[in-house]
Amino acid sequence: ESARSLFGYMKQKPYLMDGSLSHMVHKKEAYISAFFEDYAHCIASLINYFEIFSDQNSLDLAMQLGQEVNELFFDEASGFYKTAQQNKIIRKKIEITDNVIPSANSVMCENLLKLGLIGGKDKWFHQGERMLEKMKDKAFMHPQHYANWCRILSIQQNGYPYVVSNEPGIQVNRHKAWMNLVWHKELSDIHIFTGKDFSKKDVFYYCANKVCHAPVSNSEEIRYA
Repeated sequence: ESARSLFGYMKQKPYLMDGSLSHMVHKKEAYISAFFEDYAHCIASLINYFEIFSDQNSLDLAMQLGQEVNELFFDEASGFYKTAQQNKIIRKKIEITDNVIPSANSVMCENLLKLGLIGGKDKWFHQGERMLEKMKDKAFMHPQHYANWCRILSIQQNGYPYVVSNEPGIQVNRHKAWMNLVWHKELSDIHIFTGKDFSKKDVFYYCANKVCHAPVSNSEEIRYA
């Protein structure tokens, strides 16, 4: 319930100025344009909200901000994102090291992979994979400094596994399913749900490497590859 309230507050209050994200709000007024870190973590939260509540509004907003973050922060030369917008005086460094909080670049890399699969945006998915490829050697040599990158690389190694079902509230093995998405009729046009038969009750698809296994009727029957 708290998550729903927060999402509703975010949509109503001036966190978004003319479709763009703001860094903070003071006395009900939004000011200071958001930094890349704000975008990355906000998009990740919206994707998580979509996974939990199957709310297309949160997915649409994540897609919108994903487009915006590429326009404002992506650095073609490095293949990563800069911390501040291109037209700002603030130092435009590129942060890739994971600390107590994962680096915004590693968070955004996972966002691109998820949004690429959910929305059928192959360009974003491949962009995320290129970021992983650039980080692979560093992460394996110094995992203590790149913990979140290592986690995403392990997900890649397992084929980006996810479960799609039509049963809300059913828990699946989160150690083996990277995403757990729940279908309903209003979501039928979203890419990740197309081509799947949900005409029966209790349908579970386990998918990895962009291929889905035959559906089963119980989450306990899922055979994780």
